[in-house]
This record gives sequence, C-alpha cells and structure tokens, in this order.
Amino acid sequence: VFDYSDKDFIFSLDPNLKARFDGKLHNLWDNKMQTNCFRYKLGDLKTKYLPGSYNFVAQLNVKRAVDRRKPQFISSIVMPFDPNLFHFGKVSEKEIIFTLTPKHWEKNLLNKEETDKGTFIINVSPIEECHCLLVPGLENGLPQVLNINSLRLAVESLLISNDRYLRVGFNSLGAYASVNHLHFHLYYLRYNLYLENAPVNHLIGNCYELVQYPAEGFAFQVQDASEVVETMKSVMKLIDFLIKEEIPHNLFFSRGRSFTDENVCSVVRIFVWARTAIYGSKNDYTFNAAVCELAGHIIVKEEDGFETTNEEYIAAVLKEACHDIFSGIRDRVKALYL
Repeated sequence: VFDYSDKDFIFSLDPNLKARFDGKLHNLWDNKMQTNCFRYKLGDLKTKYLPGSYNFVAQLNVKRAVDRRKPQFISSIVMPFDPNLFHFGKVSEKEIIFTLTPKHWEKNLLNKEETDKGTFIINVSPIEECHCLLVPGLENGLPQVLNINSLRLAVESLLISNDRYLRVGFNSLGAYASVNHLHFHLYYLRYNLYLENAPVNHLIGNCYELVQYPAEGFAFQVQDASEVVETMKSVMKLIDFLIKEEIPHNLFFSRGRSFTDENVCSVVRIFVWARTAIYGSKNDYTFNAAVCELAGHIIVKEEDGFETTNEEYIAAVLKEACHDIFSGIRDRVKALYL
C-alpha cells in the first residue's frame, strides 16, 4: 500500500530531490525487471528527436509490437466489463507494484461505481522506464470508461511525483485501448515533448484548445491543490459529452508550463483528444496514433519505419486522427461550459 495526501503534492519541482513515490516506484519496478516478471528486457531503445517544429520523439520498440498481449475485439466506445476475458484482476501477484491510497478524499464524494484507490501493475510489454498500469478499483470490474475519481487518481499520481518526465495516458475503447478494464498508462519519458510548452488558446472557463499542433484537442491545467477537484469536474463534463456522442478519446497528463503564467513550469497539463474511431481494423501506418503518439512520443514498430519516418508524415497521421472530429464538436464543447 502507498498512502498519500494532498500534503504530498509537489508544485515546485526540485531535480535534486526524489519524492517518496518516485523512489518506491523505481525500486519495485526495477526489482521486477531484474527478476524476469516482464515479457522482455527493455534495454536501450533507439530514440531520436525528429527535425521540425514539433520536437517529435521517435522510438523503436520492435519487441512490444511482436510480444504484446493480443488486443481484445472492440466494437463500441462503451462495452460491459466481461469477467471471462483477460482483465487486470487475473494478473499474477508478482506483477502488482502497490496500491495507491489517498487519505484526504471526502468519503461522501464516492458512490459504488467509483473508487478511492488505484493499483499499480507492471506493463509486461513496457514502452519505457517504469511503464505501469494504474487500475482504479481493481476489484470493481469497471469497463474502460472514465469517471471523476479515476481522473483524480491519475492527476494526483503526477502531483506526488517530483519528476517532470513522468507521463500518464489514457486510451478509450475505439482509441486503441486493448483491454476493456479501466486503466491508465504511466511511465517516465526522459525527452522533452512539445506539449509541455505548447501554446493554447482560451476557449471558455477553465477549458483551453490546442490548435497550433497537428492533433487538435482540448486542454486543462491544475496549478495548485485547490484546483484538483474543480478541474476534474470540468474534464469529466467533456468526457461525458464524448461518451454520449460515442466519440473515442485519448487523454495525456504531463508537467508543463502554465497556460497563463509563462514563468511557472510545473503545472499539470491535461490534454483531451476527440478522434476518429479505430474498431478492430489493422492499419498500415508506421505507428498507431494512440495517446503516446498524439502527445509526440512516436513508438515505431519496425526498423525501416524508424529510419524513414519524419515530421511531415507523423503530422499528417495525427491530423487525420483528430482534425475533423475536433472541428465538428468545438462549438458544442464550448457550449457545455456556458
């Protein structure tokens, strides 16, 4: 068990200090890597920045493409949890890292569909350092549909870390989620992403829009502890709309520059992409435009693609995933916050 409260939140990052959370996560994850709990050793992945405006980070990971678990058949953005299929309640004890337990949440905020703790499980087909799955309410058998408490766990995982390179991502069904059991991806990527400092436009209220980037989307930020719950409610308003409209979506959480004060560099930025649906079909792209890729971390499946990929190609794939959907719902999303 890993207990924490809002007193553990870190808003001024100090590269010379290691937070309790980062230390424990690294120690346990590294130990599991050394004791062969994964499908493959991560090793040194070939990684490079691509020339251009967006600082895309291309990374070759052939093993993940070959050795990962076969994705489940997905036909809709909301599907009931099926206990007969693979789910994270079936993983062996050795894959579990710890259970994240907030001590500062008001219990009356919870209902039976929600959860007030999240289990960290190693991703047996890792993409990067400390790649884990954060599974809210592991024993509740929740489908891959966001709720406000799971969002809060994701954001607070970043806030108890003192490492600016920690990233959290979410893929809905129809947006490259491969298991219909509520989970986020969490890992450290020690390369700078364009989105950490990307300019955004104020849309309405605490909702912003990311438009100077190939994958257009919506953006929110958490600047201090008092904003966590209100910001999650705003994000959830957007997510509820997307679910109702059956629009697949990806979310990315990272430290970055404040939208409103360029001197503040360690807020939590939250990006939400509404995107075209991917149901069951294979594509011929060099990479899948899932959450990592939308965020600028391009995980390439084959050596040839790694050598030849470039910003122009990636930007076109990202734009194809998001542009039409974003343009079609932007004004309706704005109206949600009136």
